[in-house]
Amino acid sequence: VTGVQTCALPILHEQLMDAMLQGQGLGKLTEVVFENVRNPVFLSLDFTCEYIEKFGNVNKAIREILLKDVDNFYIESSQKSNIKKLDETKVLINGKYINRMVMPIIINDKIYGHVFTWGITSPLGGFDLAILESASTTISLGVLQELSIKEVEIRYRSEFFEDLISIDSKRKGNALERSHFFNLNHNEYYVIEVMSFKIFLDKRDEEEEEYFSDFLQDYVNKLVTVVEETIEHMGINGIVASKMSGIQILLGFEKEDNLVDVLEEFNDLLDTKMSEKFENVEYRIGIGRAYFGLENVNKSFSDALKAIRAGKVLSDKHIVFYDELGIFKILCQDFLSEE
Repeated sequence: VTGVQTCALPILHEQLMDAMLQGQGLGKLTEVVFENVRNPVFLSLDFTCEYIEKFGNVNKAIREILLKDVDNFYIESSQKSNIKKLDETKVLINGKYINRMVMPIIINDKIYGHVFTWGITSPLGGFDLAILESASTTISLGVLQELSIKEVEIRYRSEFFEDLISIDSKRKGNALERSHFFNLNHNEYYVIEVMSFKIFLDKRDEEEEEYFSDFLQDYVNKLVTVVEETIEHMGINGIVASKMSGIQILLGFEKEDNLVDVLEEFNDLLDTKMSEKFENVEYRIGIGRAYFGLENVNKSFSDALKAIRAGKVLSDKHIVFYDELGIFKILCQDFLSEE
C-alpha cells in the first residue's frame, strides 16, 4: 500500500460510515466499495438471501461468468465459504487467470455473507485488501442494524396477528383498530396459511449449540423474508408473522373470483423458492378457507391449523388446503389429534 493509498483509507472509512449513518443502505455501501476498488463488486447476504452487484461496464458474458463464480464458491467450495478470513485465489475468466478476493461479513463469530471482487479492470493488491477489510467491518454494522430492524418489525406484526385471532374481544378490537397500519381493509376476503418447519443441522452448526437460539432466529428471519418477497412478487396484500414454532401468513383479496387459483400460484412459487434456498429445512403448510371480513380471520387460522395437523397423517404433500381434507376433516378435531 503506497503513501497516497494510505491517506485515502480514512476518506474511504468516512464515506462508508456516512452512508450507513444516513441510512442509505447496503446497496450504497457496496457502491462505495466499487468506486474505490474500481473493479466489479458483489455482496452476498445470507441472512436475507439478498444479492447486490456493482459490476460497472462489464459485458453480459463477463457478468454471467462472475455470477457463476459466486455460485461455485458456495456450491463447490463449501469449505471456503465457511472460513472466517479472506479467501484470495485466481479464477479463469475468458482464458486468463484473474485475481479474486472474498471477504466474509462476520457478526458474533458467525458468517452473514461475503464481499467479492475480481481484478477485471485492474490488478488487485494490498490497497484493495485494505478496502475490503474496512468495508466488511462497516457492512457488518449495517447488517446488524438491518437484523435489529427486521426482528422488531416481525415482533410487531406477530403481536398484531396474535391479537387479531384472539378470542378476547378487547384484544381483537384493538387489533382491528390498528389494521390500517398494515394496509389491511376490513371488507376483503382473507386466508391464513400456517407453516411449520424443521431444520436439519450440519456438524458445524451442532458444534455451535450455545448460539442455537440466534441461529434459529436467523433462519426464521430468512424464511419470513422469502415469504414476503413472494407476496410482493404476486402483488397480494398481506403480512407475515412468526413464532419459533412456525410462521403465519395472512393474505387479503378484494374479490373471491380466482382466489383459489391465485393461492395455488402463490404456494407453487413459494415452494420453488423454499426448495432453492433452504436445502436443510423440511416444512409443511396448512391453508385455511377464505372468509369475508378481517374480523373472521381466526376461522381461517383454525382451518389452517387443522389442515397442517391432518396433513401430517393423511398425506405426503407438504402443502395442504383445508378443503382438500374432505370427510377426513373429522381427524382434525382436537380430541382426536393424538390419534
